[in-house]
Parts: sequence; C-alpha cells; structure tokens
Amino acid sequence: METRVQRCLADIRRWMADNYLKLNPDKTEVLIIHSKFDKIPSPKSLHLFEEADAKIILSDLEAVNVSARNLGVIFDDTVTMEKQVSKLMQTCTMYLRNLWRIGDKLPRDCKIKLVNSMIHSRLDFCNSLLCGINEDQIDRLQKI
Repeated sequence: METRVQRCLADIRRWMADNYLKLNPDKTEVLIIHSKFDKIPSPKSLHLFEEADAKIILSDLEAVNVSARNLGVIFDDTVTMEKQVSKLMQTCTMYLRNLWRIGDKLPRDCKIKLVNSMIHSRLDFCNSLLCGINEDQIDRLQKI
C-alpha cells in the first residue's frame, strides 16, 4: 500500500506540473477512508510522501486528517457525513435565528425569498452525497 500511495501522489504532482499548477503543501490534506468497523490504519506505518522540496511528510499523526473539505462539503474518514450534517445544522440554525430577529420587520414574500435563498439552497447543495446516511442524521436535517 505504501508504494501505491506514493505513486498516486507522485502522479498527481506530475499532472499538476504538466498543467502549470502547483501543489501547495500547506493546504494539502490527506484523508484515510476506512470502515467504521475496521481498525484505523496508522499514519506512521504509511510514510506517504517524503520529498524534500514539497515538504509533505506524513509520518506524524497531525498530518492525516479525520475530515477534509472539498467544494464546501466536509468528508469524514468513515464517510458517515456526520461533520457535514453538523456544520449544515449549525449554519442553518444561525440563519433561522437571524431571520427570526428581523422577521417582524419584513413582508411575507420577502421572508420566503430569504428562507429559499439562505436555507433551502444550503440543504439542496450536494444533497446527493447524503444518500445512505443513518436515520438520526436525516431526523436532524428534517428538523430544520
């Protein structure tokens, strides 16, 4: 597995260089996806990428994340989407609270437009990724 991951990262760097892109080591995140029933692989046993000029050395525990953000969606290491649902709940609750504060000063049609633009758009964004989440997460989302 070690050489396979190293080859994959080397291919990514090569493709990016060929397309005049640069891999930013400060913003590069590694997420090891595993089943929630399996033992978490040790990052120290992987030694994913040790190249001096890129400075992406993943031999310590802090370098491998338990979640990573891609296009505004938070993926966790077991792909249960719990962190995404929690962040979505937090954001929508904040918007609803703020709308409640100013709600009596706005006409009904304006309130509907604000809810559609601020709440429904967030719930609809990448909702196909939430297919297969457990009932507790669905119940949390339906409370919004």
